[in-house]
Amino acid sequence: MSALLEARGVSKAFAGVRAVDDASLTVESGSITRVGSEVHFVIQQEKNRLKVAYHGSDPLPDTFEALLSLTSFGSPDSLLETLQATGLPPTLVELDLSESAIDSPTWFLANKAMFHGIKRLVLRDVSMDADAAKALATLGPEIVHTAGGGAKYRYVVGSE
Repeated sequence: MSALLEARGVSKAFAGVRAVDDASLTVESGSITRVGSEVHFVIQQEKNRLKVAYHGSDPLPDTFEALLSLTSFGSPDSLLETLQATGLPPTLVELDLSESAIDSPTWFLANKAMFHGIKRLVLRDVSMDADAAKALATLGPEIVHTAGGGAKYRYVVGSE
């Protein structure tokens, strides 16, 4: 069964005890159902499957909406080719390609059908000027654009 949502490298500790370390989990596509006030879905890790019944105070939706942020890349060609070849997840509502060397709307306009379900395309601090970004208005999603210097590389170090 295909994955609706996938998380890789998940780690979590509670009071100094590591509960999960570098796990990869998926929510199986088609597994989300509402039963009364509960939402049931299946999480899979490798060959293990876990049926989950969520009944918290804030009910989960019947589907997951996804946000995808792919920022700070210098050469957009291979990324855009990969997106074209693989497509975008059907649950994706926001695609963030900020701080990149994207400088033209040509690829986006040639692949307009990919953006059918997306609500927001974020292009902050990209090499594309404001006039070129105006052409993206025909795609459908809200366009968030600011022209800038393009790719910035950041190194983040953190601890729990």
